Amino acid sequence: LIVMAAWRNFGTLMIIFLAGLQTIPKEMNEAAEVDGATGWGRFRYITLPMIAPFLMVAVLIRLIDALKSFDIIFAITQGGPGSASETINLYLYSVAFVYYDLGYGSAIAVVFFLLIVLLVAIPILEVWLLIKVGQQVGLLPTVLILIGEAILGAVLMRHEGSRAWKALNDAFTDGKV
Repeated sequence: LIVMAAWRNFGTLMIIFLAGLQTIPKEMNEAAEVDGATGWGRFRYITLPMIAPFLMVAVLIRLIDALKSFDIIFAITQGGPGSASETINLYLYSVAFVYYDLGYGSAIAVVFFLLIVLLVAIPILEVWLLIKVGQQVGLLPTVLILIGEAILGAVLMRHEGSRAWKALNDAFTDGKV
């Protein structure tokens, strides 16, 4: 699955990176070379900062594509073995159309949509703040860590048989929460 996804998106990402590399003025690399900068130094202090916006666009495109992946996984593994390759989309499909719980499936879809909007809006907001304020705010890493913790918590509690689910259920039934 990983090889197929990488192969499918390789061309698009290469075009984005090529466009980013072509925006770097040759004079900057030449000046750094005259000043004695190594290849790694030129990459770290000139190339990488200059292609950072293109890198962000590539990451956003890849993130959105990864979150909407359904067809390849469903065709190859159908979420199996067990639920090892089950994504949110496959879980939504099985809840809504296999178990016919359309209300719960719709709720999953709405929360998933809001998650995607949040994940896409944060980098755009950070770039907007960078343009308005003039310095990098560092909003993206903090929010991504919080989202990652929330997703990890949701994954741990997805199955009723898990220890996290039992601990949460015990806390609610004992009146501690």
